[in-house]
Parts: sequence; C-alpha cells; structure tokens
Amino acid sequence: MAKKERAAKEARRKKVAISPDRPNIPSLPPEILQQTFSYLDRKAWHNLTLVHRQLTPSALVLLYSEPHFFSSYRFAQFVTTVATSAAHAALVRDLILKRDNANLVDLNGIFNDGISFEMLAGWREWKYRGSGVWGPLPAPKGRTWKHPLAALFSRREEKAKSTIPIGALIQVLTACVNLRKFCITGLQLSTDWEILNTEQPYPVTNRLFISDVPRAARPHNPNDRRLQMDDCVQPIHKLQHLETLHLTSLETLYLTDPAKLGDGNLIDKQDLMAACPKLTEFEVQYSSDGWSSLL
Repeated sequence: MAKKERAAKEARRKKVAISPDRPNIPSLPPEILQQTFSYLDRKAWHNLTLVHRQLTPSALVLLYSEPHFFSSYRFAQFVTTVATSAAHAALVRDLILKRDNANLVDLNGIFNDGISFEMLAGWREWKYRGSGVWGPLPAPKGRTWKHPLAALFSRREEKAKSTIPIGALIQVLTACVNLRKFCITGLQLSTDWEILNTEQPYPVTNRLFISDVPRAARPHNPNDRRLQMDDCVQPIHKLQHLETLHLTSLETLYLTDPAKLGDGNLIDKQDLMAACPKLTEFEVQYSSDGWSSLL
C-alpha cells in the first residue's frame, strides 16, 4: 500500500512540475515581466524579489526606477545601497523627495497606535547601526509595520530626523548616473564633511563623508573638507540623461557662505544645459537658515 501511495505522489509531482520546454512565468522575457508587474503595487514588487530568483531582476527595476522612502532612515539605507552597488544605482531613473508627500519622505507621520514620527529611527540611527546606544531599536512585536525605532537618546532631536546631510545627496548624484528626474522640495539640508585619505571609500562613488560612518569608526583628520552647497553642482553636470531638476523650498543650514548665495543662482542654467543636453525643466531655490551640528 505504501508503495502505491509513493508512486501516486511521484506521478502527481511529475504532473505539476514545470517542464523546461513549456513556457512558464520565470522564463518570460524581462520586458513582459516588467509590464505585467507594473500593474502591481510596491509591496507586491518587494514580495516578488523573495519568490523566485528569475523574477527578482524585473521586480528590482520597478522598485528602483522611482524609489519611495517613508523616512530619512529608509533614505539612508538607499544611499548606502547605491553607493556600494553599481547595478542597483544604474536602475534609478526618478528621485523625488518631498517633505509633504506621505508616499515619499513623510517627516510628520503619526500612526494609529500612538507611535509618532519622533519615535522612529532616522538617518543617524542608520549611520550608528550596530553601535550600541545610538543605533536603532527593533520594531515592537505585534506591529503591522517593521520600521525600527529611534535610539532612546535621540528621540527628542526632531531636527536631526527632518534633515538630510548634503553628503547623502552627493553620494546619490554621483552613483545614479542614469537619473532623468531629480526633485527635492521642502527639506532641510545639513552640513557635512568629506573624509580625505580614507582607505575604505564607497566602491561606486569612491567617496566617503562623515554622515556615512559612526564617529568612533573614523580617524580624526583636521584636513577633512567641509562641504558646500555648490559641491552638488559637479555631479549634477555629469548626469547626461537628466531631463528635470527641481531644488525648491530648501533650507540649507549654513552649507555655504552667505556671500555666495547672491540672488540664489548657485547653478548657472546655461552651463547646466550645456552639460546635460536632455534637460528641459530647471528650477533652483533655497535659503540659508541657521546652522546646527547634527553629525
């Protein structure tokens, strides 16, 4: 009897097995897979990366072509990914960061279960991951969301959570060479320093900033260069596929000498259009509004 049951099981297994000569979903061309997956939501794309290794590339194209971030913690994770993986960086086409858009960077979220944004981990917790008391705390059990919580010592430092270091933008602009749209609206950009003579820069960008590493992990170097807002200009000029550039309603925390601000034309439009032949939309506006050391 046992033999018959095993034979029946084996027959059923062979019947449902996917034949290599028969069309199946993983064997479809990537273009068809991407078009099919485009009707799904972002959560489904993420789940597809866990289903089958042949589905992962098509799902990643959709996830990274226009990445969304719920918090500065998630944005910091993205920066590390593109600065260390050229394959992921090459997939990014549109990068849009808006403080008032809950689908992108939501810095004012309050959850139904009483968890406010101030209790969530920010970019500094990602920087100090694995570094004891300053690192992120795990999400509480029983929650439907998996976002890490802020370190106990930084929960009151709201400004640190709602600010993105200028070095993070430079890493993204340098790594994501296929960017078509780069739009940042209503965010604060904080000061940053470039670590010079480092033996471990990020492999894609070949650069490392103080905002990338914990304080204890970097040697003291008085020659580390303080970044200015115009340090973003050079990598922007190298974006040959750039079609849209919007940097509006930004608050720069003394990233640049006020004398350099002038009438706000930090980026010369004619020079930029000569460097980026596909550029059709251009708007840059920012203000200098005090400085606070967040690093």
